[in-house]
Amino acid sequence: MSTTKPNDNRKSTADAPSTRGINSNAGFPVRGNRISVVILSKDEPELAVTLEILRPQCEASGAECIVVDASEGRLEHIHQANDWTRWIDFKGPFWRSSTIPHQRNAGCRAARGDVIAFCDSGLEPNETWLATLTAPLLRGDHTMVCGPVYAKREVVYSAFNDAADGAVVLKAATANMAFLKSVFDEVGGFDQRLFYASDYDFVWRCALNEHPCYQVGAAGMLMDFGVPSLTLRRSWRYGRGWARLFSLHPERRVWMMKDAPERVIYPMWIVLGPLSLVAAAYRKLRWVPFAWLLVPVLLMARNRKSARPDAVVVDHIVGGASVLDESLRRAIGEMGPVVFLPNDESPYVRHLAEALTELGTPVSFWRVPTGSATLNILLGPVWAILLAWRGVRIIHVHWTYGFSRTSDALGGRLARWWFAMFLRVAHEAGLKIIWTAHNVLPHEAVFDDDVVARRLLAKSADGIIALSTHGAEELSDLFGVTNVTVIPHGPLETASSARARDDIRSSLNVDSRICFSFFGNLRPYKGVETLIAASALLGSSAAIRITGRGDERYVRELAQMTERANSSGADIQIEPGWRTDAEIVDLLAASDVCVFPFQRVDNSGSVLLALAAGRPVIIPDLASLRHLDTPGVFRYDPSDPVRELSAAMAVLANLDDAEREALGVAAREWALSFDWHDIAEQTAALYADVVRKK
Repeated sequence: MSTTKPNDNRKSTADAPSTRGINSNAGFPVRGNRISVVILSKDEPELAVTLEILRPQCEASGAECIVVDASEGRLEHIHQANDWTRWIDFKGPFWRSSTIPHQRNAGCRAARGDVIAFCDSGLEPNETWLATLTAPLLRGDHTMVCGPVYAKREVVYSAFNDAADGAVVLKAATANMAFLKSVFDEVGGFDQRLFYASDYDFVWRCALNEHPCYQVGAAGMLMDFGVPSLTLRRSWRYGRGWARLFSLHPERRVWMMKDAPERVIYPMWIVLGPLSLVAAAYRKLRWVPFAWLLVPVLLMARNRKSARPDAVVVDHIVGGASVLDESLRRAIGEMGPVVFLPNDESPYVRHLAEALTELGTPVSFWRVPTGSATLNILLGPVWAILLAWRGVRIIHVHWTYGFSRTSDALGGRLARWWFAMFLRVAHEAGLKIIWTAHNVLPHEAVFDDDVVARRLLAKSADGIIALSTHGAEELSDLFGVTNVTVIPHGPLETASSARARDDIRSSLNVDSRICFSFFGNLRPYKGVETLIAASALLGSSAAIRITGRGDERYVRELAQMTERANSSGADIQIEPGWRTDAEIVDLLAASDVCVFPFQRVDNSGSVLLALAAGRPVIIPDLASLRHLDTPGVFRYDPSDPVRELSAAMAVLANLDDAEREALGVAAREWALSFDWHDIAEQTAALYADVVRKK
């Protein structure tokens, strides 16, 4: 049963007044290819019946038949049995629960005919359907037509697309419709912002362009509306569609309320339910809830000519609830399919978010609901549920520090337990979890037991991203996970400094000496103490410039070390505090070599930033950093870090300017060999895999 049946265009008996490729064994139709029949499918085995009925009609009219199939191969047996069709294996955006407008557009754009006729999977057109429906278009009488669809067995509804022959149909469904391809091109196709009811929107826009839809009464079809649960699901979907139409077409609101009053009456009735209870409790109007309950009885009486008056009312109640749900969702604001957690300012997450959005995968950031960090942690599970309701499909975790606001053991244990609760609730809400393991284990404690917390995250994640092969191996060794995808870190290119290099060096008191620099957060694991001690061995022949923000106590210790080193002849300046991008760019422009003497690290944005700026870097020879494969990277033995780092700095200091410049060129070429667009494509592919995985 196709999901493209519009609920609002059905008439009860009482209420009546991005393609992956095209596979085809069929040749070009022999009769001029003036007609293309388009059928959408996802998981409807009834498609085989429709194709069996259509084949002789297509052959008689010389028409091609295009099947736009989103089943991801589940209906391949039908394709193989109908090699006379043109079959499009369709994959739409991974976050869309319905790709109906996308499939319609794909089918129309692939069509070779001047006339496009739509038929839904599972429908049974009459023997002359195709010839009868397309005749007015081929004669030039009209540019757009539709035909009626009748229920095979009446349950709630008897027909849709039903009108007098030759009448203009204002709410026509593509289940039985034909139009000129030029009309499709003129209006720009179906609106892909709509999940359902995009055919109504299409008909309205065509009418505005002087292409009204006329009824061809003899071009009929039969449809099995399915079991009651399917009817209710369809009612919910088209309630959502109606609410979106109401928002997108303010000029038609009065007409929509008049033409489909159930879309107003039933939502109002639902809203009045809680208000009636309030009236009874606080205003002592105890009769009000009974009056509210009497309304459905009156509505059933109005629909008494229907085979199932109760089913009609239930159907409209479901549709009314859907209208309210969608209206509230749109009022609060829908969100993109991916949320990055936390809302971090790091260049990596910003570059990746921008690249994904440009690629067509919108990304938003975790916006905390209150100004209280503790309250935000407590509200995390509820917030995850609201995110899922607002359209989010994936929470992409980059760091976990936002889940802990205490350093004591009990608080850390409670935070870890609540983090586990958050992950579980997110999964129960239908969200997928992606974790980018920037560091396999955090550099500084987040929970009482970060190994256990990371193991929990690794086991809960639907997909894990490692930035290097070494990181992937560590994840496997520590946590036993296999769902790890290696996607490298992208380049962190910066703009050129607005100041002259000599001016910046002069302001830093570097003059003509070689300048070694360090920038980034000042943390013990960064090994800044090693840099200060190694610099003391070089004396005043080199200028060492350090900047970054850090804990006040730790920064004070570094300042004391610097003072002692300078008293013995070194030239080290340390400027603690946050630095703007422009200030970092100036420091890079003044530097000859950047030094990052990490004690432990898995990845470093600072190193990548320096390489992209064309600066050679010195780093310890750690296994986790061996993916930095360029001559612009100098390594030293971390077993004797002070002496070995000092020796490496001396080697770089003894090179002439041309040699260092060549190393910088190699560093930059390697850093910029990675591309954020490629990285975004790999990330989006992972998103699609985890969302589509059953």
